[in-house]
Amino acid sequence: GVKTEHFHRDVGAETHGLRPTLRSWHPTTIAEAAGYVTACVKLVTGFATEDDFAGETARQGLGESLRSLASSDLVDFELLEWVGGQARTTQTSWKEAIRSLNHFLRFDAEEASPSLVNRVEALADAFQPSDLKPRALHLISQYVGDYAPGEDTNLDIAEERLADDIRRVAEELVSQPEALRSLLPEASSGLRARATWFGKCIAEAAATPLDWLGPVRDAFLEAPEDDRSADLLGGFLIGLSKTNEAAVSDFKRAAAQSAQLAPTLPYVCWLGGITAGDIALVTEALRAGLLNPLSLERWTIGRKLRKLPPLALAPLFAAILDRSPDGFQAAVDLICAYASGDDEKLDAVWPQIIKIAEGDALSKHAKVAGPTKYHFKSLMAEILERKRQDSKARSLALVLARAFVESLGTSNARLVEPLLPLLLEDFPEISWPLIGQAIVSNDGRQSWLLEFALGDRSGPVRESRPAILHLPDETLFAWCQANPDRAPAFAAVTVPFFESDTSSGPPHALHPVMSKLIDEFGSCKGVLQAVSQNMGTFSWTGSATNRVQLYREPLTALLDHPNRDVRKWARVELGALDPWIKELDAIDAESQVRTEI
Repeated sequence: GVKTEHFHRDVGAETHGLRPTLRSWHPTTIAEAAGYVTACVKLVTGFATEDDFAGETARQGLGESLRSLASSDLVDFELLEWVGGQARTTQTSWKEAIRSLNHFLRFDAEEASPSLVNRVEALADAFQPSDLKPRALHLISQYVGDYAPGEDTNLDIAEERLADDIRRVAEELVSQPEALRSLLPEASSGLRARATWFGKCIAEAAATPLDWLGPVRDAFLEAPEDDRSADLLGGFLIGLSKTNEAAVSDFKRAAAQSAQLAPTLPYVCWLGGITAGDIALVTEALRAGLLNPLSLERWTIGRKLRKLPPLALAPLFAAILDRSPDGFQAAVDLICAYASGDDEKLDAVWPQIIKIAEGDALSKHAKVAGPTKYHFKSLMAEILERKRQDSKARSLALVLARAFVESLGTSNARLVEPLLPLLLEDFPEISWPLIGQAIVSNDGRQSWLLEFALGDRSGPVRESRPAILHLPDETLFAWCQANPDRAPAFAAVTVPFFESDTSSGPPHALHPVMSKLIDEFGSCKGVLQAVSQNMGTFSWTGSATNRVQLYREPLTALLDHPNRDVRKWARVELGALDPWIKELDAIDAESQVRTEI
């Protein structure tokens, strides 16, 4: 109700139930619209003054709407000033309102009147917390884009200003120890964008920073376990390391043996620059089960791992891979960050790469995130691209092909699937015996799954090159000759019907591989039926009629084929085109009627 721009609502039976559908109300005049929005603002403000879930929800929504309300002619600015007065009676800091008004000053002020800009600036200033503790919490929760109103369009300048403000408030808090102690648990909870810098400033401002290590550590432990943040603690330790490196080393050793403090170790080590000693401590915590491997994902940032020797990292990678399922994901991401683009490092972590690629390692991991899939492909491709003259590339091709076949139908196989073009094109003598045997085995499910992995059913005219076309033609046809009962039919349903690159022939010509399959195996059991299945299986948007029409020309050319079975099949398929097109036209007409309704 307080939104003046766009919004959405759900009115279906899944949210509204079986009650009669509510009718939308549309104001007939601007005055009616203004009255409605004004009433809604007052109503929500009443909720926003309450200290409960409804109040928190109302404050968030109302605060985020202040920018659009200030820009709108639907409410008087006096109303927003009244809202501010009401909120200040219950709120020490209203971050959503401050952010929203700062965005007005950054992005809307140019088109607004000077008087409105002045009033918004005054309102934004009024929302700024004045007491020390709320002011500190507000500052360390800021993102620089939200903190830079008005003329501070240069984010570098705003960044410096925010850092200076936080340093000053840290110095003020250090001079008031009790205020600082009471703030530390809140500063160690939730998402605080500047907590690391705040912690560093505390250590640098304190006369005896070591005296604050205990309170800062205890504040982290006092924070709710599911909401703890190591940012403040990590920043403090970085500041402390400038005057007392030994104390930081002692903390790391203690953390490596503590179930509660071990999760801080990866971040603390990353902030200070990862050393061989840090690797040993983290490895110890991993083997003791005190650390989740995914907490090491931060180490992929900043290329800090790449400075370390492979011998120092090998035990870490081995320990991570032993901690499945999260270990698989962490190992892929970390090894890719460490060794990608460096042949010497790739060779040094070769045992771990092979373990990642092996079927038993793959079978242990849970469904991995998108970036890990990319890193897996990148890591394996770097070695496979060395081609068959490289012994490691040949070994990896064999491991991946075997893992792919053994895990068909699972997310493990889908990890290897993007590598099939490389495996089939550069290592056909290694990969195809395994994949080809899986196709012609008596397991129909395997064959069906491989149709999708090796083919492309995106449409009649395929722009991409499916994996099966990366297999050398001579290998494909030798396999068909060796397995005439199953192989030719599989190839006929998987190879594209049309030539995807039409630059060398007429538009929508029969693909050369498909043409050769029909020529050589047109009389074999199931081949022509498989071609029909290939033709009739595709996805599309809009009308499919024009796409189906494309089949007419190549089918007509096959009416003169020397093979009688092929000629007969082509006549039957041509006769089926018109009824097919008629059915599709009826579907299009029905869809058009529905759209008009």
